[in-house]
Amino acid sequence: MVEDRGRRRSRAPHLDKVREPLLVGLLALVVLFGAYAVMGMFPIRSYGVANDWRVYYAAAQMVRHGGALYNQVAAQVARQAVWAYPQSRIPANSFLDLPIVAWLLTPITLLPFWASFVVSLVIGVLAAGIALAVWMRDLGWQRFGPWLIAALALRPMLQGFGSGQLDAIMLGAVVCSLLLLRRNLPWLAGLCMAVVLLKPDLLWPLPVLLFAAWTPGTGRPWRFAGAAALVIAAGGLGGFVLVARSGDYFAHVLSLSSSSFGNAPSQMSGIPELLTHLPGGGALGDGVALIGALCVLVLAGACLANGTLRRLPDHERGMVVLIGLAIWLACTTYVHFYDDALMLPLVVGLIGVRGQDLDLRWMGGGVLGCLGIMAAVDVSWILVDVILLILIALWVARRRLVSPQSLGSVAVAAIVLLQLDESLFPAAVGLVAFTGVLWLVAKMRETPPVHATPNRSLVSPILV
Repeated sequence: MVEDRGRRRSRAPHLDKVREPLLVGLLALVVLFGAYAVMGMFPIRSYGVANDWRVYYAAAQMVRHGGALYNQVAAQVARQAVWAYPQSRIPANSFLDLPIVAWLLTPITLLPFWASFVVSLVIGVLAAGIALAVWMRDLGWQRFGPWLIAALALRPMLQGFGSGQLDAIMLGAVVCSLLLLRRNLPWLAGLCMAVVLLKPDLLWPLPVLLFAAWTPGTGRPWRFAGAAALVIAAGGLGGFVLVARSGDYFAHVLSLSSSSFGNAPSQMSGIPELLTHLPGGGALGDGVALIGALCVLVLAGACLANGTLRRLPDHERGMVVLIGLAIWLACTTYVHFYDDALMLPLVVGLIGVRGQDLDLRWMGGGVLGCLGIMAAVDVSWILVDVILLILIALWVARRRLVSPQSLGSVAVAAIVLLQLDESLFPAAVGLVAFTGVLWLVAKMRETPPVHATPNRSLVSPILV
């Protein structure tokens, strides 16, 4: 890895001298964009600060007082009682989670609404910040303060914080489960799978890939699977027992999916969203989601069958799990902008300690490409899709010159710039996922030397 990095830099030694200042400037730019986004949240208004937390809080209050959680009229009254909004678009902002989520949140309704939001915000920031800090430290990062601040200042993360979403807690649980399995604590890692109950449609790959990535083993994967199955089943079924009239959940979700969401402006953040402007875009998006689900299952199967993946050290097994999760984030038809914060642990692993595996020349090319896409979106979405297809064709033609390091550098540029336009950010998520796939392919082509000590660097130098 060190030799490969040296070869890359020797061809452009002038960039080595400005490498650190450029990366610091990049992080400062992210923080600047984040500060601008925070300023845009005020003054507080409809569909701004605490928008989603209002839905969670009202649902928890209904459970606490024995109300019908999935009754639209009662829910509307409860939300307006918590914090009055204009009547427009209210039906599109409804509680769609499992009943156990509202039940678990009932204690916080003992606090006034805004006090409860501040508590949830503090918990979210701490969960995300501590998780990323521990993950960076575990991968060998010694000084990561500016990088951690930049990660927390990314717009997907800030939007989750500001709206009162639970993605920061989900991020913490994902990292925690990886670290607990590495430390041979499978029961505790299995208990972390309670997080799947928050968004099962988004996190279903997590327990599947954790089990597959750590199999074969002694009893560790099976103990994890037992604990995960127990906590998911108990939480999922227990919610329907503990919450009155929660059997309406399924009809409620189906009715909203066929009415409210179809008439509301799309706020999705997966690759299918980039295809909606094409003829037959809806069907194409469904096809992408199906392919994504199959890729996750194939990856799980590869973990069980491929000898190289079965011999990976524990820190690289965690990368396999994060790659599968990123694939699903990129391909699913129902994922929001703030959900993309879940890909950050993978990004940390791909760029190397303090960004040492970033190639500045490729990053510069990524900046130009992103600026071109951002300019094209003002002309025509069809033009955006054409540009993306051209870039994919160029990769196919020159794929042997593209390594995980080079494509990862382009992905970082895309994260920084495309976060300014939520509708384009799926391209950045797709790049991160594909970079992970390249890393995985390179790993599968490796022939590990006999008696080799595990390399803490997560990015392979093999060109694919």
